[in-house]
Amino acid sequence: MGNINEIYKIGKQKFDNKEYDKAVHYLKKAAYKGHVEAIHYLAECYEDGYGVSKDLKKAVELYKKSADAGYAESQYNVAYFLFTGEGVENQDKRKSVYYLKLAVNQDHAKAKSLLGSFYLQGIGINQDHKKAVKLLKQAADAGIDTAEYILGHCYYYGKGVEKNDKTAFEYYKKSADKGCSDAQVAVEQLYRYGIGCEKDLDKGIYYLKKAIQQEDMEAFAEFGSIMVEKGEKKEALKYYREALKHKDYSCITILAKFLCIGYGTEKSYVKAKELLQSCPKDYELDTYGRGILNGLKDVVDDSQVLEVGNISELPEKIDPKIKAIRVIYEGEEDNMESLNTFVSGIYSTDEMNIIRKKVNGLLKNVEEVKDDKSNELKVFMQIYLQLINLVLKSNFSNYANYNRSNLHGIFIDKDTVCVGFAEALRNVSRCRGLDCRTIFSRTKKNGEGHAYNQIKIGNSWYFVDGMYDINEIKNGRELASCLLSKEDFESIVDMLHMYEYGDIKPSFVSYPQDEVLDMFKQVRYELGLEKENRMPSRDIILRAIESLSNEK
Repeated sequence: MGNINEIYKIGKQKFDNKEYDKAVHYLKKAAYKGHVEAIHYLAECYEDGYGVSKDLKKAVELYKKSADAGYAESQYNVAYFLFTGEGVENQDKRKSVYYLKLAVNQDHAKAKSLLGSFYLQGIGINQDHKKAVKLLKQAADAGIDTAEYILGHCYYYGKGVEKNDKTAFEYYKKSADKGCSDAQVAVEQLYRYGIGCEKDLDKGIYYLKKAIQQEDMEAFAEFGSIMVEKGEKKEALKYYREALKHKDYSCITILAKFLCIGYGTEKSYVKAKELLQSCPKDYELDTYGRGILNGLKDVVDDSQVLEVGNISELPEKIDPKIKAIRVIYEGEEDNMESLNTFVSGIYSTDEMNIIRKKVNGLLKNVEEVKDDKSNELKVFMQIYLQLINLVLKSNFSNYANYNRSNLHGIFIDKDTVCVGFAEALRNVSRCRGLDCRTIFSRTKKNGEGHAYNQIKIGNSWYFVDGMYDINEIKNGRELASCLLSKEDFESIVDMLHMYEYGDIKPSFVSYPQDEVLDMFKQVRYELGLEKENRMPSRDIILRAIESLSNEK
């Protein structure tokens, strides 16, 4: 037996010294005699092509032989290949879990990390966030950077633990400092927005550059978004193109938007369309990309696209040569959120004719604006409530519908998301001469983007969040996020930060809410929406159930 161990030691020494031809010679001898570790390292040689022709199938066979003999590192490797489906006949996630558990029973740290991530996502095993966190903490304590990174996610999103941004940041940073590129990108994002740490863009960029050095595809796109915020158009274009070279196909839509608005490059709708069409068949474009492609489907020349600031600027009769219409927003280049969204307002002429007809029908119930503050309030409320009524019965669950982010969604499909509603309010308000803007921000809860409006009543600008108020009305309550000051709005909608445009200075005081609610009730009654929109609140339903129970 000692002879086998000696042969293995020589083979392992040669392996460590990268003398792979000699290493394979000795490892094969020891493996043939059943030495478990020799079998494992011989498998590594076949996996990476060290001293032998690369043969992943042979490598997995050897790993399995070593794993079944009880070697923990081989058990982990077999689990990994069963999970990915590489080198095996069939991917088998449940069997992957089996081998991970064998390795975990031997206190294998990387196995704990991978099994923890399986519990977190329910891969090959029932989802259990608490078990996931327990295993991930053990792996993190052993210094596994991937476990630290995933734990950062757990604390950031509150999975298996109470949400804690500071702890999330600490775990992300530990992992980032060990070289995990995913964690480096996460640390940059938290530094960028001041989540769980002091806001420090320079420190964030330091970590992002480390991720870029590792050619992390997400890092290139993230750096591109920072360049957008800084107004560095050429640099933004450069980094997004680099991300696409690294097969980050999510950047196809961003680059198509750059082409549509001439951001850092020559404007060309035709090139934008061609770029979107070049997307690999096994990658599905995001909703914005599909929306742009749909709007440009009949465009073969850039002259066939008509650009307008809002639908009130459309000519009464659209030239038959025009195949698409883009509704431009004046702040669309100012930040990443607005750039992401507003270029999506591209419509075929048939779509736009239907939308304009719907808008004109809505405007029949809206008074003309007079130089009077109370009149402006009423005009706004007439528009606002009719838009809310269009989508009040929607369950907002059709996430695949790219039109939800534009005017098509609310006016044709009667389905929308925050930006679709905000753009509808902006466009229709301007048809009546009310100055209205669409604004973007991120929520404190999870950093997700959110769109809402600022509208000018009298000489003051106020915040309005249509989607928030829709949910209030659905639940039998009154308006809660309508014509508010910045401070009052942030306290309700929980915004992390806001993008504002130079000429807008939000009011320091909300519009008197008793006047807003009185106008809400008056307009709802005049439009005949009172009975249709009144839905019993949860409290009313519970009281009714309790009353019925008492009667029994």
